[in-house]
Amino acid sequence: SRTLIGKNTHQDVREGIYTLPILLTLENPAGRQALSPYLKRNREGDLSDNDMQQIYAILTAYDGILGAWEYIHNYQKQADSILNSLPPADVLPQLKSLIRKLGTA
Repeated sequence: SRTLIGKNTHQDVREGIYTLPILLTLENPAGRQALSPYLKRNREGDLSDNDMQQIYAILTAYDGILGAWEYIHNYQKQADSILNSLPPADVLPQLKSLIRKLGTA
């Protein structure tokens, strides 16, 4: 929602900015085939709200969203490992808390 992410839902797609879930879905040939007609319509400026719902369903079906969450969690683990290797500091608990929050929806 707009409140959660600070911008209009699907605004990136409507502006032609393809985020990680879309890129991951496009790597799958069947996902690319399912998504391509919507991306073409988007370039023509003809996407409806129903089209956006269909795009989300495709991203879900072809694991684009799941794959993006896997990237996020992988980077969380890396960041946590780096923080654990640092010498003690007052700011470390806040940084660890921030890293945990980045991986939640």
